[in-house]
This record gives sequence, structure tokens and C-alpha cells, in this order.
Amino acid sequence: MKQPSLPYHRGDQVMPNEAISNAAALVADAGLPEFNRRLTDKILVAFTHAYSVGETEVAERLQAILADVEEESRRRYPGRRTFDAVEQAGLWTSFVEARDEFRRLSQSNKGDPAKIATSLQQMKEAYKLWSMR
Repeated sequence: MKQPSLPYHRGDQVMPNEAISNAAALVADAGLPEFNRRLTDKILVAFTHAYSVGETEVAERLQAILADVEEESRRRYPGRRTFDAVEQAGLWTSFVEARDEFRRLSQSNKGDPAKIATSLQQMKEAYKLWSMR
């Protein structure tokens, strides 16, 4: 036997439990994640994409915003252990620059094999540093 649903009071409105369940189903259908990433994570993703495709002006603005958001988070939550997204952005920048240098050297007809090998190693190291964070 189904128990009667108890109303949920919201201000002057009374919402039955079915309405709450329907709202939850609607949110789930809308594709919203069950847990949300931190704002810094989302900005970092946008930064890495912008920088890797050559949108340097956009990337620079996102990096500045990332620093502001991270600073505000540290100020608001002083005891919280934080993920240094600005440092992670710098590591990504190093990787992309090493990748671009490797591409430039390896696509050159006069590319010195020793320089190409060194550049490849630098790119791998930059990626390793970035991915370990």
C-alpha cells in the first residue's frame, strides 16, 4: 500500500513529494553531473584547451581568472588543502611549448636527428611532470 506523500513547504508553496521526485528526475535527464567539479577544475580545462589549440589571448585571460579564483578560495577557506591549478596550468604550458618545438624540428627538412631526439625527450619529461600532478 502506497503511503500518502507528505508535503514539502517552500515559502508559501506546498510541494508534494511527487513534485520533488519529478524535479530530481528532470535534473537527471538534463545531464547535470551528480557531483560537480570545482570551478578551478573547469577553468583549468578551458585553459588547457585554449592554449593547446593556439588561442593564447583566451588562455592568458583564463589563466588570470584561474589565479583570481584560486586566491579567493584560499582566502575563503584558509585551512583547506588546495590543488594548485595555476601551477598545473604552467606545467601544461611547458608541455605544449615542448610539443610545438618537437613538431617544428621534426617537420623541418634540415632537422638534426640529435636535436629532434633531445626535443622529444624534453616533451616526454614535460608531459610526465604535467600528468603526475
